[in-house]
Amino acid sequence: MSDTNNSKPRSIAWNYQPDIPIPVSPILDWPPNPLAWLRWLFSYWLAISSILFEFVVA
Repeated sequence: MSDTNNSKPRSIAWNYQPDIPIPVSPILDWPPNPLAWLRWLFSYWLAISSILFEFVVA
């Protein structure tokens, strides 16, 4: 069987490809960058504080 769908051009809206590598928290980056850690911590402090709250309550 031949697949005729491959000959059609793909829509850009349904063919999203993010930049690689996908950035995540800099905590596991090598070599360590403490300044990047602090920037990440201050930009996501609300999510981190809610997680810490759940650990403290548990």
